[in-house]
Amino acid sequence: MTKVELLRYPTFNDPTAMALAMVGTEAEEDLETEIKKMTSLIDDPFNTEVYWFRHQLLLRNKMAEEALKDLDTVTDSNRLHLGAFQAKAKIYQLLGLPKLAIVCYSQVIKLNPDDADPYLQRACQFEIENEMVYANEDYKMVRTLDPTNIRAITNLAIYSFERQLWDDAIQAFSKLINLHPNHGRACAFLARWDEALLDLTTAIQISPNRADFFVYRGCLLKERNIQKAIEDFSVSILIDDSNDNHNAYYQRALLYYKLEKYDFAVIDFKAAIEMNPKQSIGYLNLGLIYMQYLQDYKNAHDCFSKSILHGKGRSHLIYFLFHIQDAIQLRAYLCRGALYQKMFKENIPYHKLEVKDDAPVETDKPFNEIILNKNYKSNILIEKAVRDYSKCIHMSPGNYLVYLYRGKLLLKLHMMRESTYDFHAAFELNSGIAQTFVQRVLVLSFRKQFKQIIEEFNKLSAAEKNENPGLFLLVAKAKLKCSDYLGALSDLDSALELDPTDSQIYLQKGICYEQLKRFNDAVAAFSKSIQINAEFAKAYFHRGNCKLNDGNSSGVKDLDKALLLDPKFFEAHLSRAAYFHSRGKYVEGIEDCNKALKMEPSSIRAHLLRGSCKCKLNQFQLAISDFTKACNLDKNCYFAYYNRAVTYQLINDNLNAIKDYSIVLLLSEDSNTYRNRGLIYWKTGDTDNALLDLHSARDNFPEDANLHSLLALCLQKVGRMEEALESFTKAIQAMPLAIDAYLGRGNVYATMEKKDLAKRDYAKVLHMYPKCAEAYINIAYIFQSEEKFKKAWETFTAIITINPKCTAAYDGRAIVYYNSKNYFGALLDITKAIVTGTDPTNAELYTNKGVIFQALNDVSSALKCYKKAISLNKNYFLASFNAANSYFQYQRWDTALEFYNKTLQLSPCDVAALLNRAITKVMLKKDAEAMEDFNRAVELEPNSPQIYFNRAKLYFSLGRLQEAEADYSKVIKLSPSDAMAYLKRGETQKCQVKPLEAMKDFASWIATQDINNKALNEINI
Repeated sequence: MTKVELLRYPTFNDPTAMALAMVGTEAEEDLETEIKKMTSLIDDPFNTEVYWFRHQLLLRNKMAEEALKDLDTVTDSNRLHLGAFQAKAKIYQLLGLPKLAIVCYSQVIKLNPDDADPYLQRACQFEIENEMVYANEDYKMVRTLDPTNIRAITNLAIYSFERQLWDDAIQAFSKLINLHPNHGRACAFLARWDEALLDLTTAIQISPNRADFFVYRGCLLKERNIQKAIEDFSVSILIDDSNDNHNAYYQRALLYYKLEKYDFAVIDFKAAIEMNPKQSIGYLNLGLIYMQYLQDYKNAHDCFSKSILHGKGRSHLIYFLFHIQDAIQLRAYLCRGALYQKMFKENIPYHKLEVKDDAPVETDKPFNEIILNKNYKSNILIEKAVRDYSKCIHMSPGNYLVYLYRGKLLLKLHMMRESTYDFHAAFELNSGIAQTFVQRVLVLSFRKQFKQIIEEFNKLSAAEKNENPGLFLLVAKAKLKCSDYLGALSDLDSALELDPTDSQIYLQKGICYEQLKRFNDAVAAFSKSIQINAEFAKAYFHRGNCKLNDGNSSGVKDLDKALLLDPKFFEAHLSRAAYFHSRGKYVEGIEDCNKALKMEPSSIRAHLLRGSCKCKLNQFQLAISDFTKACNLDKNCYFAYYNRAVTYQLINDNLNAIKDYSIVLLLSEDSNTYRNRGLIYWKTGDTDNALLDLHSARDNFPEDANLHSLLALCLQKVGRMEEALESFTKAIQAMPLAIDAYLGRGNVYATMEKKDLAKRDYAKVLHMYPKCAEAYINIAYIFQSEEKFKKAWETFTAIITINPKCTAAYDGRAIVYYNSKNYFGALLDITKAIVTGTDPTNAELYTNKGVIFQALNDVSSALKCYKKAISLNKNYFLASFNAANSYFQYQRWDTALEFYNKTLQLSPCDVAALLNRAITKVMLKKDAEAMEDFNRAVELEPNSPQIYFNRAKLYFSLGRLQEAEADYSKVIKLSPSDAMAYLKRGETQKCQVKPLEAMKDFASWIATQDINNKALNEINI
């Protein structure tokens, strides 16, 4: 410990311990013995002096961990022991534990904040931990406490220089000028050239063997004194000709280039590249010399390709040959594109480059690649030039000059559309670049400012005569976009007068005729275009479309020819797919859609068309997949949602269908959507929503007769007959020949017992369509309801004569036979209906057949028919009801109850089934459950005397005579001629000891019975 520390931290001054330590040191006795002696003196744990001296002995014995333990004991007992914390920090620092060293140095700084050394040491540890912010703060404190500390000043100088804080760097380096001559570089960055030159000269005088100093001074002198700069670079090369000094060769090559000493420049560039093979800027400049001055195109091409291969980043050097600071790779692409154009102009073929298999080739695929017009005899050099410019655009999309380069090249190749894209992009980036009127028209065309094009052209035409057919063509396209087809034809005629051999003009003329629906004229124009250019795929495509629109199926041959000339003609694939779809050739349509999607994977039209074809082939899940992709591509494409909804509807996925129809209605009002969703709601039993949808469809589209008819059917189902009549009448007004509306209205009249009006509507249908079987059937059923069985039979027979496979006619005639007690005839007709029916799962026919068998007392066959009907349609409740009645008739109460339960599950509000089940439960002694069924039946049908009569009998059997009497009274009120009700009520009153009331009811029973018998006798007579 220092004297200051001993004064600041008093300890137990044990002379024995001090003496032992000194003797051990001077005599150099065995350290272990000394340590044992020191350990024996530890009799008080608070005697930190012993631990302090023992830790020194342990360190001499290289026992750092034990020494640290002793120091921990010291610091635990005395938190103000500065020496202990310093020792611990040094030990941790030597052991490579910077975090623990930082903790200890922090404690030292806390105890002695005016000492610079702990800050310096802690800063070093922070640097090891890469905590540069904290390290810089500590260095700052060191410079405050010790302004002459070299380490701290060096840190400030480097820190400022790296962050381009040149003034701070100069001040710091000025303090270290004798040791670190970097002051000149900082002055150079501040453009203080004289000071920089003076400092670098001083640095060279101090260190004349430093090659990099000569390079720095040469860079300063190359703008002032080129010869002196070359001397400095040459001296640097003499001092250090290793690969590390390749920059000296590169800088000297740039100076030789300025002096037009191209041979020397080539030698130095090659030397720099040999030392640093990945120096892409060297390859680039060497290639420029080969291309511009030495006309060595092969070497120039190799240099540009190697520069592209290695130019993955930016260089920090000052470029000499370019004005725009950008990626070297971008500039290499531009230079190589210019090389291809120069070779094309000089008619030098590409194979003269003699590209070797081992030559460097870029592996990246081109972006924004342009497909050259097939009307132009393209050269591989032009293709490669366009491809290089396309890559430049991908690398630097904000550089308008690159778009201009490619646009001008494409314009020379008469690729108007592609050049328009590039001029438009350049105009967006820099609006002042449209130098000619044609270029401006191209830009405005792509910006869809067609009216402005026409206005400016009219002004130009008024001022001077136009003799440029290309300009007439561009203006015609603008008028075409504005739907001014006649004006476009006029401009195209003017263009043809100037250039009658341009196939593009005839193409646009044909498109005008196509828009005007003058398909014959359009075909003639397209044919003229094809005569001029037999390989013009677009002309074949439009001519094929015109022929197809005109009903000429030979148009598909033109589509085939267009695809033969250009297999990647996207629109042609889609048009042919649409043709195949219309002709029912769905497989071929899918193939064309697949090819189109390979070219345009995000085409909504292709996905929709392919989905429609798959839907027609019953590949519903695949169709849904295509429609879903279309929905994902465009969330506002209601056609995609509508088609998917229809497909869901076809596979009975009603929930998803409703969701998609709802989305369609959010995007667009559509009557078909309302109608289809209304149908689904109706099918799922949601009557309210069904009527709302159909009402919405009718209100939005009042002229749609089908919607009125559909709404009327729904209203008829819910019993709103007057509204149904109104809707059917509106449908007839909208479409006087709508037979469905007449038939529907006739059915409503028949339901309302207005049979003459119903016959009138059916007769109108037969007047319009004499062979309409449905009208005949409805008339026959009316005759049957009027008990005109002969006329009904004749009508059904006439239908069968017209259509021997009319199932409804056989079924109706079987009912006539049944009502006429001709059960065998009914059985033959119902069997014929089942055999000839188009729907083998028609449960109604089997149910009717079972009823006929039951009339023939063939209950076994009847039950088989009912069970067959149930197996065909488990939701057809009449089959279960009739089967239950059959078992009821044969008093098989348990089985009857089972079928009545099934019936009521399917039709919970069927009163007849409830009444019969209640009677069945009475027979099974389930009186409480029977009473519930009777009560439920009364709620549903409060005016049915049969229900009250049977419930009264149950009340009577249960001894509830008053309730029985009340129900019998209700029966008499509803049916005064029911003699049995008087008898049963009299018996009930008798049991209640009401003799007078009972006698009156018995008398009424006799009187009513006599009246009934008399009436019966009159009927028999």
